[in-house]
Amino acid sequence: MEVVKLHPDAAQGKPDFVMTPTAEAITGALDYYQSKGKMGLIVGDSGMGKTVAAKRFVREEPRTRFHLEVTTAINTMQAVLQILIEVLGHYPERGGGPMAYHRHLLQLLAPVSYRRPMLLVIDEAQHLEANAAEALRGLHDATGASIVFVANRDLQDRWRGTRAGRQAWQQMNGRISFPLDLNAEADGPGADDIAAIAEGWGIKGRTVRGLLMRAARGAGGLRNVNELLDLAGDYAAGGAITAAHIEQAMAIRGQRS
Repeated sequence: MEVVKLHPDAAQGKPDFVMTPTAEAITGALDYYQSKGKMGLIVGDSGMGKTVAAKRFVREEPRTRFHLEVTTAINTMQAVLQILIEVLGHYPERGGGPMAYHRHLLQLLAPVSYRRPMLLVIDEAQHLEANAAEALRGLHDATGASIVFVANRDLQDRWRGTRAGRQAWQQMNGRISFPLDLNAEADGPGADDIAAIAEGWGIKGRTVRGLLMRAARGAGGLRNVNELLDLAGDYAAGGAITAAHIEQAMAIRGQRS
C-alpha cells in the first residue's frame, strides 16, 4: 500500500463550504420554514450534503437557529427533549422526565423579540421514535417555533407506508408544509452540484468533472466526492488537482476510474 505524505500546502485549495444547487435548495427551504414558523421536511439520499448545508444555515444566525442530530441512542421522547434543552444552551432539570423537559422547552421556545421565529433542525430524523416526533409537534403547536425534519427517504416511507405507520404519523403529515424531496428530479447529486464543487476547488477540465460525477453516483454521494478531492489535494501537493490526482485518489480508496 502506498503511503501518502501530506504536503504543508496541500489543503490550501480546500473550500470551507460550496453552495451547490442542492445546498441552495436546502437553504431556501429552511429560510422559508423559519420565516413562516412552519414545520418542514427535507428528504434525500445519504451524501447529498443535507447536514452540511443545514449546519451552515444554523451557524449564520445562532441566536434563533439550532441543530440537533438524532441517533439510535438519542431517539426517544425523553432523550430528544433533554438533548434539545442542552442544544438551546440550558441545563435540563436533574432527575426530570418528559413532562418537566416539555415545560422547560415551552419557556425556552416562547416567542421572543427576534425578527423571525426560532428554528429547530432535527437532523437524521429517520431515527426518531413516533412519540418523540409527536412531542416536537406539540412544541411547535404551543410556541410557533419552526421545526424541520431532515432525513433520508426512510422517514417519508414510514409516514406513507403501512396503515399503522400512516395512523401513527397522521397528525405529523398534516403539519408538514411543502416537503422538499431532493431526489424528486434526479437520483443522487446532479452535474450542477459537481460543477459547483469543482469550481469551489478551482478545478477545471471535462475529464476531471466526469471522474467526480462517477464518484458522486457511488455510495456516499457528494461526501464521497469531497473526501476524494481532499485526498487528491494531498497528491497534488499544493498544486492544481488534475485527472491523474483524482485517479490516484480513487485507486487508493478502492474505486474504479
